[in-house]
This record gives sequence, structure tokens and C-alpha cells, in this order.
Amino acid sequence: MKKLTDYGKIVASAMVKETLRRGKTPSWGCDTRNEASMKIACSVGFEIIGTHPWYKYEG
Repeated sequence: MKKLTDYGKIVASAMVKETLRRGKTPSWGCDTRNEASMKIACSVGFEIIGTHPWYKYEG
């Protein structure tokens, strides 16, 4: 039986291939605390190029 991360990598890889087939540039965004998502992204060729701020409304 495959590990859950193996299925994530399969799906992520398919997403990248399909996005490229459509002539688009794939992108990936996730919270920096989501280590599993970051590992999957890196395993299919994404590189960390920066971080972005998160905003919370407390009105």
C-alpha cells in the first residue's frame, strides 16, 4: 500500500504536467508550517522563492 505522501506526489506531478500542457506556469502556495505540502511541492520540482504575509481580520 502506498503512503499518503506518495499519492500526493502522484497528484501534484499530474497537476504540473497538465498545467504545462495547457501552456501555463504551475505555481504552489502553502502555509510554511505545512511541512508535508512543502515536501511534496519540492519533490515535483518546485522551489521556495519567498514567503508571503497572512492577514487576519479581527473586526
